[in-house]
Amino acid sequence: MINNYNPNPIIVHAGILKGKGSYSLVVWGEQKKHKKYVDIEPFKYPFLYSPFELKLALFRSHQASFYGTFLPTCECHIQVPLDQRLFYSEAGNVPVYHVPANYEHHLFPIQGLEISLNESYSFISTLINITNNEEWQLADDFLFIQILLKTLLNEIKSGNLLPNPNGLWDLPTFQFADWLEAVPPSLLSLIPVNSSLIDKANEKTSLREFCLEFVNQYLTHILNTDPNVVRAYKELNTSQTPAIKTMLASIKEDAQMTTSHEIHQQFLESIGAVEVAPFKLGLRVEEDRGTDLWNLTLFIQDRVDQTLMIDVADLLVGKHPWRDNPITFFKDVLQKGKSRIELFQRFSLSTPSIKVSIDEAYELVASNDLAFQELGLAVLVPSWWNKKEDHFAVTLKQKDIHEIRGTAEPLLNWQAIADFDYSISVAGLSVTEQEFQELVNHKRPIVKLRGKWVFWDVNAAQQIQSKIEAYKNKKKLTYIEAFQLQLQEENEKNIRWEAHWNKKITTMLSDLTKHSWDKAPIPQGLNGSLRPYQHAGFSWLLNMRKIGFGACLADDMGLGKTIQTISYLLAVKELYGGKLKHPYLLICPTSLIGNWEDELHQFAPSLKVYVHHGQQRSTDEELLKTLTDVDIVITSYSLAVRDEVIWTGQPWETLILDEAQHIKNIETKQRRSIKEIEAVHRIALTGTPIENRLKELWSIIDLLNDHFLGSYQQFSKVYIKEIEGVEQSNEKLNELRVMISPFLLRRTKQDKHIHLQLPSKSEIVHRVGLTVEQASLYQAVINDLFDRIDTVSEMERRALILSSLTKLKQICNHPAHYLKDGGNLENRSEKWEELILLCETIASNQEKALIFTQYKEMGTLIQKGLNEMFDTEIPFLHGSLQRHKREELIWKFMNEDVPFFILSLKAGGVGLNLTAATHVIHYDRWWNPAVENQATDRAYRIGQTEDVTVHKLLTKGTLEEKIHQMLEKKQALSDQILNTNENKMSELTTDELEHFLKLRISSLS
Repeated sequence: MINNYNPNPIIVHAGILKGKGSYSLVVWGEQKKHKKYVDIEPFKYPFLYSPFELKLALFRSHQASFYGTFLPTCECHIQVPLDQRLFYSEAGNVPVYHVPANYEHHLFPIQGLEISLNESYSFISTLINITNNEEWQLADDFLFIQILLKTLLNEIKSGNLLPNPNGLWDLPTFQFADWLEAVPPSLLSLIPVNSSLIDKANEKTSLREFCLEFVNQYLTHILNTDPNVVRAYKELNTSQTPAIKTMLASIKEDAQMTTSHEIHQQFLESIGAVEVAPFKLGLRVEEDRGTDLWNLTLFIQDRVDQTLMIDVADLLVGKHPWRDNPITFFKDVLQKGKSRIELFQRFSLSTPSIKVSIDEAYELVASNDLAFQELGLAVLVPSWWNKKEDHFAVTLKQKDIHEIRGTAEPLLNWQAIADFDYSISVAGLSVTEQEFQELVNHKRPIVKLRGKWVFWDVNAAQQIQSKIEAYKNKKKLTYIEAFQLQLQEENEKNIRWEAHWNKKITTMLSDLTKHSWDKAPIPQGLNGSLRPYQHAGFSWLLNMRKIGFGACLADDMGLGKTIQTISYLLAVKELYGGKLKHPYLLICPTSLIGNWEDELHQFAPSLKVYVHHGQQRSTDEELLKTLTDVDIVITSYSLAVRDEVIWTGQPWETLILDEAQHIKNIETKQRRSIKEIEAVHRIALTGTPIENRLKELWSIIDLLNDHFLGSYQQFSKVYIKEIEGVEQSNEKLNELRVMISPFLLRRTKQDKHIHLQLPSKSEIVHRVGLTVEQASLYQAVINDLFDRIDTVSEMERRALILSSLTKLKQICNHPAHYLKDGGNLENRSEKWEELILLCETIASNQEKALIFTQYKEMGTLIQKGLNEMFDTEIPFLHGSLQRHKREELIWKFMNEDVPFFILSLKAGGVGLNLTAATHVIHYDRWWNPAVENQATDRAYRIGQTEDVTVHKLLTKGTLEEKIHQMLEKKQALSDQILNTNENKMSELTTDELEHFLKLRISSLS
């Protein structure tokens, strides 16, 4: 505690600390000791003042940091000067005995308040307005940083800024050298723990980088929060000037884009920041007719009218339209070009044109794009030079075909072998196999073919050669491989693959890839009606069967995948004349067995259903006897493994996998067992075909159409590494979409053409704070994590992180969830209080709500609280319940006066129809938006007649806020395929983890 009178004032310092890639400001203090003789501990700064006391003193009026309480502290080293082992400080002088006498510097550990530049905005006003008083005295380094920050703010307000090619803001007129001369040495004397002595040569760089990072962080904050700036920025974004549009894209928050010198220069010219010459230098690349050489010619081009090009010979005699003479400009640019491009050494004012080989010409143009941009050079090449798309065409022509006849049988066995002839053309010119081989061996980028120069992509040619050789060695090609090749190469650069099928297959494949097919007649045995989009979906399933492909019906949750599938089952049976060759097999989660049984009885009473489940289920011999009189067998995923011998012991008409994300994990015995099941046709039903990772997509498509996406190792190399890598390949992403689109049909509730006319769905995010108890527990877990994280093995580190994540989420829910103390529930959690308030409002309006939580323990606490509050038994559905108990709870909620239904996210998040609810509350957040959406759609689905409100509770300033931000970015996951999840969190670096988890000041309620 600071007394009213202090004979030794605190001396307040400031220092610049460079961490891993970013800067922060460290505020620390020292104070003269009361003793006449100071006892010096060898490895501690002798006069250090408590950072905890310092932040309470300096920020006692700073409400946003809870009056300094939640300002983070840090430990670092300060490099101090020594004179014959003596250290002189404003707080006193002490000898440092444990170092040699000739040492000029020494490192002392200190502790201070750390203000990261990306969070500095809320502290600026307080920092620059601190003044001397009885308690403290500001050191020169602190006074310097105050003046520096004020000056930088004035530079921003005065507009003394320009964007650079890296998408960041520069201070072009700021006198860094003058500031560096005046900087107190102690300001630049801080280094991270475990670092060596400071290299004085880097001080200039450090001060400049600190200033620029501060300016950019400050501007980023303004660009995103100041209403006037946001409005002006939006208006500027409407500019159609290419240079302005490109530069603006590069200065948005977290931009990684680097613009070219030319774009940067055009941008500065567009906003009038620099003067611009009316002309630029050009380079013409053209064939020297009658020889195998090429001409390279320099010229001057008008900047506005780019058709106006003047040769050097005309410039020398003054034949040009410009007021300024371009000769000086020509010499300057050529001189710069000679320092960048070796071939330019041969150019001069008197020799503006030279002759080179085709290889030299190609190398010049292909290897100097950046240099050309920086010189502002216009390069003119022949029109065919850049026309590389579909440059190679490979045609596969089918020799024979083996069709399987029958009204309900697939048209083609795609795993069967067929013979193909092939032919190759380059830029529209047919080549023989021998010519193609010779060109591949030459490995030249441009070749002369039939008297015409053509571009030759060496890599593409080798790809074609490798694939043709591979198919030759196998002697024959399967239909699925040919179809895969045709789809895969639609987006491959410079290559077009074509497979020539017979007329019937060509028509069906065309309809399939365009998602255009004839509607099948609605089966007579359907006891119900289909919406138009459901009719189209059922017809698609039937067409997929006819052509022989497995199908993934991936409609949004609640759009009626069940009735579309039932229609398909009835239609196939009718095509067989009312008697199936084999029964259907349907595998689904245990919780949905009752749903399927009820729906089949309701919509297809003519189908004979057998449920294989429970302790009293039939043995394999008993079941095989039963199957002669059964149309469809329903079982669970767990029994697919346990009773594997039954399912692999005979063929099935169709294998249907409901909630097919259950087989997304390729390593499980469950998936391996299901893949061994023999079926004429396979169907996967899921509302979330891709939850987090491409691995899941491969698992489903491979199970439906064996080998279509190749082995997992091949798929991983070609797609996963390219798409899920640091730099996502949009090219590969688009290629993959083209490949899988024929096998996947997905409609969403938002699709206008399905005319759902559902009531509206609104979403409210309830941001709450932490109570003091929660904040203390949260901080204690973080402190414990970072105290231990660098002392354990890699495996222990992962376990420690995952355990800490769970603890932090439990604390955000309620202290009783974390402590398991069985104590009071009231007034201990802001989130709990918000839930109670919500429930009171919903119940008073005679409405119903679903409450989802990922934790069974939290569900039990909610159940206990609501039972006491409403004096009634609130149902709670979780994974431990037996099937009959689940169905009893569902019926009770749907048919009785029960206001709330608590559900565990995984057990109650799929397959259920709970349209009695008009509110959905997500008490805690999961890492995957698809899982949350599935849960929401228990209420928001066909049959819902009232508006639905979704409530998402999150604790601000904690990892829950980070999870929410990630979920928002991952909402279009099926299109962009992101991969952040709880396991990925355990792979973060310590710095990344600390940034993600640390408790921010906004978390306090």
